[in-house]
Amino acid sequence: MSANWIVDNFSIPVCGVDDVACLTSPSDSSVQYGDIDILNLHFHANSEHTQRGRPYGAEAHLVVNVTTNGISHLVVFGTWMDVKAGTGTTNDFLTDLQPYIDKSSGTGCTPVQYDVKLYVDLPLDSEEHKGNWQPGLFPLDKEYFAYRGSLTTPPCAEDVTWIVFTHPLSINQLKTLYRANAYTSQPCGRPTTNQLCNVLGARTNNRIVQPSKDRPIYIGSVSAW
Repeated sequence: MSANWIVDNFSIPVCGVDDVACLTSPSDSSVQYGDIDILNLHFHANSEHTQRGRPYGAEAHLVVNVTTNGISHLVVFGTWMDVKAGTGTTNDFLTDLQPYIDKSSGTGCTPVQYDVKLYVDLPLDSEEHKGNWQPGLFPLDKEYFAYRGSLTTPPCAEDVTWIVFTHPLSINQLKTLYRANAYTSQPCGRPTTNQLCNVLGARTNNRIVQPSKDRPIYIGSVSAW
């Protein structure tokens, strides 16, 4: 989805010239913070990353560009989504985007005709929270896995920094993502390596799990991005 994104206080640490997210630099390295430019938001159902071999129902990808020292870097934030993660709640962020999700064919970006506020970080005991605020695109607990990988859609270019949150959002809007993301309405047959089914019997739009090729995977946590 393309939109006019409202981005406040959202930056990424960069060490040295091009160590985005400071994954490989020593702890005493100098750090600068690169502002992000949001390129698009899209969804995969089922999820493209798995945890202990298990996929989640869906995965949101926020694709951003970070420019430091005149060099552009791609960073993708991944958020797992699943009704099995909890009781399942209505996600306010997805509710706002629902009309555009319903119009999506799964083959391209659907323009959103208004400004989009990406997420709100409020303390659970704040007056604004009042016990009924639901998470936005990112989970409240921002523990994450990070690694250097590639895009999951053609041309599958390398040199992408992935930041995948370890805690899935519990949502009750999973079926709407399945309907929007299935790139064909025809039921698929027996699942194979390149033809997987979701719970509605339609083909999914997730890339199959790739070998890690000895890439290190880091784990970290921040209070907010």
